[in-house]
Amino acid sequence: RWIPAKGATSLIRIGNQAKNADTLKSITAPVLHIHGKDDFAASPEAAQKAVAKISSKQKTTLLLENSDHHIFWDYDREQVSEVILKFVCDIDTTP
Repeated sequence: RWIPAKGATSLIRIGNQAKNADTLKSITAPVLHIHGKDDFAASPEAAQKAVAKISSKQKTTLLLENSDHHIFWDYDREQVSEVILKFVCDIDTTP
């Protein structure tokens, strides 16, 4: 396993921006957070703390019991697709 150094640097930069409290607070768009309960690559607990700081009034979280990090290709992939489709269809676009 390997990733290019430039990719790792970009990932770290984006991660630092994404966990910034001011950045999280500024998010008001609907948020769907889907995470594998036992994700080996990204902490579910850290992600939940970040989602809690988001200002959006429409936040949905789904913790997957059987999937790891690659949720679109893992055991819960059908559930992931269904939840995303429902979330997008149910977004309240009222200003």
